[in-house]
Amino acid sequence: MNQYQADRVRALRIAALLSVALVAGLLLPSAQASYMGVLVSTDLGLLATGNWLYAGETKIEWNVFQNPDNSWHYSYLFSHPEGQTSHFILETSLNFSSGDVLNPEGHFGGFDVGWQPANPGSPFMPEAVYGIRFEPMTGVATAINFDTWRVPVWGDFYAKDGAPGGHGHATARNAGFTLNDWDPTVPAQNGSVENHILVPDTDVSTVPEPSVMILLGVGLAGAGLYRRLRKPTR
Repeated sequence: MNQYQADRVRALRIAALLSVALVAGLLLPSAQASYMGVLVSTDLGLLATGNWLYAGETKIEWNVFQNPDNSWHYSYLFSHPEGQTSHFILETSLNFSSGDVLNPEGHFGGFDVGWQPANPGSPFMPEAVYGIRFEPMTGVATAINFDTWRVPVWGDFYAKDGAPGGHGHATARNAGFTLNDWDPTVPAQNGSVENHILVPDTDVSTVPEPSVMILLGVGLAGAGLYRRLRKPTR
């Protein structure tokens, strides 16, 4: 075997190994970001009124995680001791639209996106908020699920019963939702920051993961090496 033949065999082996590493890296599941949290009325992280305060515990739970395609899945479970939920408002960034809500499902009839006013229809809501309004809701434990390309940040929610009970209007909101409040700007994490919940932001997450880009670069480098060494010297 001459030197050219030896170099070609070596190049073929290197290219084969790099291809196997590239394919294996693309097929292996990558670690995706995931955050969970809960606020309850019994520790005042959630502020409730009416029967949602006096008849038992009212709670908001969330689970936000990154899908394999780098979009985000938002899952909320709102539970209260009795009655129904008229509507549930989730704060978003100002340029959020209904088209940003992908694969919506849960215990609600529909939703709209825009400014949600603080008026008699939403008693005890501190101020107007821009976001998604889900309604009508059903049951004492209502679930909301959707996907979006918007990344998670800290924000607010508000919910209301359909009719006053023995203690007036039943409402709920995170304790951090106050008049002229400033939402925390720290990164998303497990738990709650200053009694806020995770909501969709302005930023869009579409960039492929660095590990995939590195593997693609390695694969291209291997292909270039093979093309260079397979050409015989003159």
